[in-house]
Amino acid sequence: MTLIGFAIVLIVGYFAVTGLTFLIRPDAVAMYNLTPDGPAGRTEVRCYYGALALGLGAFVAYLGLNDLGREAVLGVLFIASAILAARIGGACIDRGWSEGYTRLAVPTEFAFVAALSLVLILG
Repeated sequence: MTLIGFAIVLIVGYFAVTGLTFLIRPDAVAMYNLTPDGPAGRTEVRCYYGALALGLGAFVAYLGLNDLGREAVLGVLFIASAILAARIGGACIDRGWSEGYTRLAVPTEFAFVAALSLVLILG
């Protein structure tokens, strides 16, 4: 296995463990004493809502500029579909369908997933 291959295995493992942990047990965030009104909690929001989005946007731009636009759209489709599935599942489990944010986010994310799918189909 090459060093790059090994790094990919580690990266996939990290994201799988982190993702599954918080999908299955969202209350696991309490282990870290994170609250949205505390300094560490605000930093976490900046990291995962701000920096992660900026980093993914930059990566998509990089792929697009290097003639890998289809791969860029497919990657975003994977991410958007996972977010939509987690939001629908979470809204069912947590009974969050009455929340205004959920009622706005689900159709918006569904439209985004549908649009990305059409782009890939029509190519």
